[in-house]
Amino acid sequence: MTDLSEAKQELSRADHLFYVTLKHNRTADILKQVIDKLVSAFEKLILYYLNKLYLQGEIEAVPKTPKEQLDLFVDLLEKKNVPFNVREFAQFYLMLRKLKRSQYYGKNEYRRAIKIVFKLPSGEEIEYDTKTIKDILEKAKQYFNILEQIVK
Repeated sequence: MTDLSEAKQELSRADHLFYVTLKHNRTADILKQVIDKLVSAFEKLILYYLNKLYLQGEIEAVPKTPKEQLDLFVDLLEKKNVPFNVREFAQFYLMLRKLKRSQYYGKNEYRRAIKIVFKLPSGEEIEYDTKTIKDILEKAKQYFNILEQIVK
């Protein structure tokens, strides 16, 4: 069973990558790793909650794929009437997963104004600078803290 502390550690790693590692190694790879760690943290959080409910007998099985796990997670939280916009979180998480699976390249690497450009499967390119990645990281931490209180 995935422990909630594993999810916290992934979030902490994303934070460290952004605030410490990026200062010394200004590459798009570091920005991509931040996104990867955020996705991993949310996957572990969702899996923790579903496994907990499975062991309590509240659900019959834990779905195999992350997409199915997310759908079940959202449905369960909506049924609990949590004071939190679960659908908004789901959209945020799906956006992060889409970025994780996308091709990427860096602009202005090794400089202060580093940017990462994601090439989506649709052919569209999305460009993020470090400020945008920082905003994504902070939003992810807010979501994580709220969800952590709900799933405990």
